[in-house]
Amino acid sequence: IACKVVSERCLRLGYPCFQDYAYRHDTVVPAINCGLRVGTHPRPYQVAAVEASAKFGKCRSGVLVLPCGAGKTLVGVMMVAAVKRRTLIVCAGSVSVTQWKTQILDFATLGAPTALRNSSKGAATLNNNNDSPQIAPVGSAPSTLSGEDGSTYKPVRTGIQRIAVVTSKEKTAITEDTDIVITTYTMLGVAKKLLDRLSAQVRASQKGSAGTKATHTGGVSDEVPLEAIFAANTTMSPSSRSKLQMFNPFGLVVLDEVHVVPAEYFKDALSSLKTKATIGLTATFVREDHRIESLHHLIGAKLYDVGWQELAKSGYLARVMCVEVNCPITREFGLEYTSKQKLLEAGRRLRVEEGGAARRSDTGNSRMHDTTPMLVMLAAANPNKMKTVLQLVAAHRSDKVLLFCDHILLLKVYAQLLNCPVVSGETSHKDRLMIFSDFQAVGGKSCNIICISRVGDVSVNLPSANVVIQVSSHGGSRRQEAQRLGRVLRPKDSVAIIGARQKALAGSFPTTSESEWLRGVLDRGDAADANAYFYSLVTEFSVEVPYATRRSEFLVDQGYPFYAVLAPPPTQAPPTAFKAKLESSGYSMHARSAAQQRSGSSTINRPQKAMAPVAIPDAAVDDIWSVEWQLRFLARIISGWEIKFFAASTAEAEAYVSHSATTLVTGDMAPLGSKRMREADDSGDAFDRSHVGIPMLASPAAVTKAEVKAEDTAVAPTSIAALSGLVLADDVVYHEL
Repeated sequence: IACKVVSERCLRLGYPCFQDYAYRHDTVVPAINCGLRVGTHPRPYQVAAVEASAKFGKCRSGVLVLPCGAGKTLVGVMMVAAVKRRTLIVCAGSVSVTQWKTQILDFATLGAPTALRNSSKGAATLNNNNDSPQIAPVGSAPSTLSGEDGSTYKPVRTGIQRIAVVTSKEKTAITEDTDIVITTYTMLGVAKKLLDRLSAQVRASQKGSAGTKATHTGGVSDEVPLEAIFAANTTMSPSSRSKLQMFNPFGLVVLDEVHVVPAEYFKDALSSLKTKATIGLTATFVREDHRIESLHHLIGAKLYDVGWQELAKSGYLARVMCVEVNCPITREFGLEYTSKQKLLEAGRRLRVEEGGAARRSDTGNSRMHDTTPMLVMLAAANPNKMKTVLQLVAAHRSDKVLLFCDHILLLKVYAQLLNCPVVSGETSHKDRLMIFSDFQAVGGKSCNIICISRVGDVSVNLPSANVVIQVSSHGGSRRQEAQRLGRVLRPKDSVAIIGARQKALAGSFPTTSESEWLRGVLDRGDAADANAYFYSLVTEFSVEVPYATRRSEFLVDQGYPFYAVLAPPPTQAPPTAFKAKLESSGYSMHARSAAQQRSGSSTINRPQKAMAPVAIPDAAVDDIWSVEWQLRFLARIISGWEIKFFAASTAEAEAYVSHSATTLVTGDMAPLGSKRMREADDSGDAFDRSHVGIPMLASPAAVTKAEVKAEDTAVAPTSIAALSGLVLADDVVYHEL
């Protein structure tokens, strides 16, 4: 911790510091026997990336930047094989942990750290020779075995037995035979909280036994050794022990997706790691909060960076074509969008007139007029986007398509429309692996489309994907744009993809002026060489436009070919043959692979719990051209948002009353809406409260909140008489059909 403080200070003074680790002369961290397999052939730029950090027996801490699909995992494995010291690998999610574990076993070998000689039992005994080890398989043997001469020896553990995984689902015991530990950033944060809590208990017990007041010296001297924690907690569970053992000394720490490290939660946990060298891997060395600069003192300087264009010219990455598709908004959604936009402008004028002061009354306050989340939702739910998605799927029906959407409600509607599986935060780890396996399969019962939320932004390895359709995104996040684009950057077979695309064009939507924009995109001269496509759908004249401009400027700066087109919505549904194709097994989420049928898992198709008092309207291909369906869909969106608004408003109103009472008694003037107040709100609602005011509507909102809690039925039974008695704000609209 002290070194990082000094490094930050030196960086501000213009004298950056570098952390070098002489791993060949390390006598503290145990060595590991790790090497690349004979069949592993790194690419030249991967070798250059490793040599930028590890060379001549020294490893320099820093960040290695490679585009998505360039093989960052192999670079990390090569770093482990070069340093040959006990290593901790930190990933972004559990799926990434599985991928790292698999690729370590594919690319490298793990054996005993010292030379071995065969015993008469077929196992091995330890010696001090420096010859190459001769390893005999022993399976999951006990800790010690006895030889024929009565001597004891340790069984040899190799390969997967020398890798420990610590996640929420799996916690492998970390022993002296463990060479590599793989975990997630979230689990590391949980382990840090456990370490702090147990360390405080040990300090308190030491103070009590000594009978004197301990002197606070600060810094590292206050750290409690893990041995003392284990001695004070003899009944500690194996999972807790595995969490704490991640804070043992490591020679190398590899941080995958290192751009997340500047977050306070992760930064605090990583500061407690005992490591000699730290290597960060990322494809997007950018953050919207400008905290990416803190990586210079948290990890180290940028040691290596290679651009997409250079690798694409060499054939190591796909030649991608980026297209921004501007979609007009439908009349029904446009009227509602204009209404909410006027309400937002009225609220802004009110805040300006009041000098920024919040006005609380019986009907609401100025913050209640902030309808920005509703505008974002309406722009994302534009039915013309759905029609455009059908056009794109028709043109790319022979390709592997990933449809990204940040709104879970819309994600499920698109899954119904395209008859494909959903991967979101609600999807279990096992189900994700099954869906990804079906997506990677070719022919038969394979899945060609996946509707995926932002959980697929990072650490998802799907080499067969060659088309991304982005329906909605997280504002103007450049990092998210680059990460989603990276899902299709794996090298592709150009001949097969171009032939399939030309064949698909012949049988897509009817040849009308409404489809000419798509034909113009796919028939461009420079598009003939493209073998991957990235479509970003934007609603015209909406809040999405400035965000899309920011993201597209980033893509252009990175050298990606980018085009913006206007897509007039088709006035008629697609051909019957295409609709039958969507309903066939090729795109069906009910088509299960043989492996899934053998496992008997059916959780992918489990029914989803109702999310709001108005049910999601069933989405068929012909329905989205119906004004009646669009109105039902609009009612579902508006009502769900308003009910969440009032539920959150009630919680903040209760917190405000409680806060006011506490202030009168204790004089504690913690500001309303501060971090402490937000942490005190335990309503459990996942709604974004940053745009919610504090209208005093406790009684009506309580009735509305009771409707939301009806889980068995889509709509809670409420009489008209009860609804007519509600006293609501004037700017709240309830849709009835």
